[in-house]
Amino acid sequence: MRTVERHDAKRRWKWLGAGLLGIPLVIVTIFAVEEGFGGEEGWLGHLIQLAVGVTFLAGCWLYPKIVGPLLFAAGVVFTGMWLQAGGGDDVGYPFAILLVATVLAGVFFTLAGYTRRKDASP
Repeated sequence: MRTVERHDAKRRWKWLGAGLLGIPLVIVTIFAVEEGFGGEEGWLGHLIQLAVGVTFLAGCWLYPKIVGPLLFAAGVVFTGMWLQAGGGDDVGYPFAILLVATVLAGVFFTLAGYTRRKDASP
């Protein structure tokens, strides 16, 4: 007879958040590499963005109750700044997708922080 294993809801929320936060991190990495090999000076700025993103990711993974809401708040603040700047131009909508991914990652990490270790999910 087969036993039904419990799903670890906390880990599931963390992986969803990490996957969503990974999207902007991969894109920033591509920009940094492309600009670095192209001889442009903007690649250093992308490396700083990458370092901040990886720091958020590590902090959210280890302390989701604390850093998850901070990531959510940062995403909301940057979305507000983007909207205030009139962010609907030709590069605006892909940037909006990255902001939404960041906000949702903050939500998922926050849910992971407030989820019991083992949820009874048959």
